[in-house]
Amino acid sequence: MKFIINDEILEMSPCAWPEGSTFRFMYEGDRNADEYKLVNPRLKKDSVRLIIDVVTKNVDREVLNPNDVNWIELNFAVDYLGICSSVDYIYPLFLTKTDRKNWYERSNNIITIKTNDINTRDPNYDIIGKDAFKANVFRHKDNCTDIIGHLSHIKGLFVSGDYVFSKFLDFKKPWINIDIFAYGNDSLDHIKDAVAICLKYSKNGRSVWDPISFRDNISITVPVTSKKNNRFWISVRFVLKEFRNPSHILNNIDLDSLCIGFKIEDPDIFYALPRFVRAYETNSNTVDPTFRSPEYIERLINAIHDGFDMAIPGFNKKNLKISPTILKKIMSRKHYSTATGLQTIIISSLLNKCITKKGRTLQYNTVGDYIDELKEVKEGTYFVVDDVLNEGQRDFIFKGITYTPEHPRIELVPENKDEIRQVQESSYGGYYM
Repeated sequence: MKFIINDEILEMSPCAWPEGSTFRFMYEGDRNADEYKLVNPRLKKDSVRLIIDVVTKNVDREVLNPNDVNWIELNFAVDYLGICSSVDYIYPLFLTKTDRKNWYERSNNIITIKTNDINTRDPNYDIIGKDAFKANVFRHKDNCTDIIGHLSHIKGLFVSGDYVFSKFLDFKKPWINIDIFAYGNDSLDHIKDAVAICLKYSKNGRSVWDPISFRDNISITVPVTSKKNNRFWISVRFVLKEFRNPSHILNNIDLDSLCIGFKIEDPDIFYALPRFVRAYETNSNTVDPTFRSPEYIERLINAIHDGFDMAIPGFNKKNLKISPTILKKIMSRKHYSTATGLQTIIISSLLNKCITKKGRTLQYNTVGDYIDELKEVKEGTYFVVDDVLNEGQRDFIFKGITYTPEHPRIELVPENKDEIRQVQESSYGGYYM
């Protein structure tokens, strides 16, 4: 199929253009046309060429220097072509050729690894490191093999995250949570079975300071008493999202350093993505603006204290841009709600703290927290506490307080990151424009 933008002629599949883009609409409107043509003198060739290199997944061009981009012209081009209304679309061009190839092929690139397969090397991008942030997260050192053993007979469970990375290093690094995913047929039933087992070993919420099991619409968390010291607990979190297989799970994890896991029935075989190997080799997480969860930057900052710097493609510390907008935000020390992406990272590093708003589920994890919350809100609570497998068979009651949850039933949420994710807020635009 032929597509023409001014004097640029492309032969390619119409499906290569993002959904919602101008050319996709033209194609859907007339699938029998010989060619689809757009002419606008305001579309500059350099900006059009950048977009074409992403659409065609060009892995041969050299790494793009952000100082060579006319961001205003590029912003007009992505708007005119209907491509996600964000200059972040050209993110892959800031990656090295190898990283770019892996980024485009990430839907089918799972590998098995061993520690002796990996060598260390320098990052390819400018970094922000541990000196920029304070550490304030408690981490465990237990190996918790007993918990894994209790669940090893359940099919289709996959453990991933910082616990697995610590296990990969023979628990030489501390960790925070055990994250468990389910994949394939009957995933929800397998999660419920695993939760029921963990509840048998959970720490009882006797005092207001004790942790308590809870769930929301995306996860179920069960605090299990630490085997070495029952004063502490291990948070075992079951992710309520649909996944086809381990590759699908790992490709939907935002931090490179956490893209490693094992099947629960065989915890000594480690599966990973090439970007995990890169993170381990360079001791850094590569920032990817296509991950847009509110907690992404917070997790990047937390990972710094685990030894993974923030490597930022498309960022040049030698030409650091401190716009008047950023300076005003820093001076006010309170109005950061409009900061996004790279701008948020810069402000956070300058203030030596993460300025993103924490997700609401992170605010509550003890008996007292939930009692206080239920005193304020009893209808439409976003959580179910303690009796987490109750889906309406019984009244929802906690410490004598009856409440009605927003999500009474346990359901899996579809999750997909197999394609380039179209974003609404611009990480690079907020910094360069």
